[in-house]
Amino acid sequence: MSSERDKCAELTSICAGNAATAIAQMLGTTLHMAPPRCWELGDGRLPADLFGSDERVTTIFADLEGAAAGPAGLILRRPVLEHVIGQLTGCGDVTSFDERALSALCELGNIAVSAAANALSEMLGSAVLPSVPRLGFEKPAIDAIAEICGELDQRRVYLVETELQGEHGEMHVLFAWVPDA
Repeated sequence: MSSERDKCAELTSICAGNAATAIAQMLGTTLHMAPPRCWELGDGRLPADLFGSDERVTTIFADLEGAAAGPAGLILRRPVLEHVIGQLTGCGDVTSFDERALSALCELGNIAVSAAANALSEMLGSAVLPSVPRLGFEKPAIDAIAEICGELDQRRVYLVETELQGEHGEMHVLFAWVPDA
């Protein structure tokens, strides 16, 4: 692995930790400090141990600009999505999503990506600003990631999974960053 790849992987891990801390605070849960699981995608395929072949996910991404640039955001599996929306809207676990739920989800992404951008800014000593987040709702994992990142075989994607512990058990949250070349 090159030093540039090592740097991007480490920065993504730091971003994931800050985003997960912000999510944990919003949900009233604790962040499990086990080492995060990390993947680097660059060949156009998702690791078999990460997503099922037909698994659908929801993404909340923003474009980072400044000292570190490129799309960054959250990838949520369906059970985590339902729990998070239920917690944010005060409705318990939910299975259908109205405008209020989707708005809460966008705000969660905004806060998480802003926390990640702030961490990057502090590490790099220069401003990193996120755009308004965009939502990719309930899409096959490979399609959702490709929609955000473009052709996966042409860009390097860094994914970090963190674990949140709450009264309802654990939630695994994925943070992704696609640094501009």
